Amino acid sequence: MVERGPLRQVGRLCREFAAAADELEATWGDAAAPALTLLRTAEGQLAHAHDDLPGGAGGAAVAEGRVGRRAVDARHEQHVLVEELTDRERSILRALPGPLTLREIGGELFLSLNTVKGCTKNLYRKLGVGGREEAVSRARAVGLP
Repeated sequence: MVERGPLRQVGRLCREFAAAADELEATWGDAAAPALTLLRTAEGQLAHAHDDLPGGAGGAAVAEGRVGRRAVDARHEQHVLVEELTDRERSILRALPGPLTLREIGGELFLSLNTVKGCTKNLYRKLGVGGREEAVSRARAVGLP
């Protein structure tokens, strides 16, 4: 949350960069989201601090759309990956449908358990899932082995 003291300064900076941000969004579309996340977050925090959220309680669908959440969700619905998987992530993904634990997968691939856990976490994030079964289903949906 933006601290109360610098609210005026943050508001001034948001207004100062608003036109450039809007132009960037108009040109790049949802691809501009990573570059604008901090600005849009500050705008949202200011609106919250002033009780000025668009659409009342529904102001959060609007806010997510501004930071690109809608684009990520739409890409997943269309079965397209937002970010490519590494070779190691692909190797781990191929082992997920089987009965092996993460420790056993690591042993088969000559990787430490921590490496497998880290890669699995990244894999889940890239696939937009929360667990092993979801990852396998999503991978099949997007045509990954």
